[in-house]
Amino acid sequence: MTPIMMYSGVCHTDLLLQQGGLAPFLDFPAIARHEGAGGYILRVGDHALLSFAACGDCGSCRDDKFSSCSSFPSLNLSGICRADGSSPAKLSDGRPVRSHFFGQSSHSRMSVVHETCVTGAGTILNFLNPRSDQTVAVFGAGSVGFAAILAAAGILIRQIGSLAAEVKNATGGLGVDFAVDTTGVSAVVEQMLDCLAYSGTAASVGSPPKDDMINVGSGSFFAGKKTWVSIAEGDSDPPEVVATPPSLDRKVPVYPVTEIEKAITDMKDGRLIKPIAKF
Repeated sequence: MTPIMMYSGVCHTDLLLQQGGLAPFLDFPAIARHEGAGGYILRVGDHALLSFAACGDCGSCRDDKFSSCSSFPSLNLSGICRADGSSPAKLSDGRPVRSHFFGQSSHSRMSVVHETCVTGAGTILNFLNPRSDQTVAVFGAGSVGFAAILAAAGILIRQIGSLAAEVKNATGGLGVDFAVDTTGVSAVVEQMLDCLAYSGTAASVGSPPKDDMINVGSGSFFAGKKTWVSIAEGDSDPPEVVATPPSLDRKVPVYPVTEIEKAITDMKDGRLIKPIAKF
């Protein structure tokens, strides 16, 4: 399918790609971005929200666990969508450009997307699924972190904390039932694990640099019966998410695509949570 791209969100994962942090999965030249919205040339007025790609055939996909698709890395991170390794995108001199980043490569006015083409809120609602009498700590206050916080608040979680010591104080020394890290900073991940209560579960959404090491105290981890998991795409089923949109304030800063560097700088400097590029 070939949609005309209208908007594309700017995400930390795109910056990771820009800095070479996804090598050797994806090499340059490549088209980035993976939060696209646009219109298909099927019928005038049709709109589309794009998401990650999944094969639709493996065991996970048949169980509607599309974010756990066995082909997820090759479909979303390799920049290759065709069996012969070719790409629909090319430079003016004919050289191929890696595309289909997360099934879409939405930093382009025109984009060929995977036909199967949501993370912070999905981690809370789809995977952790806490009860209203349980506690949650969210590490990181970017767009993914705020989505997790809003999802937790939406089901009336009692307490929402931040740093490990403060979390322990806020819970009478017990720690929290669930914790989510959206920063990808190794030191923060270690604090997240420290703040868990007995039999607590921690979920990492942010991805640390590929060579980073995370220290886990084996004694407290095993004695505390803790669980630590990584989450991709909020463990979501995109059609289900679109069918039940949250009633949230959708106002976000929109930048012309020509000002994409300013949008990135403003996001890095903490002036905003989620910039959107408009084509």
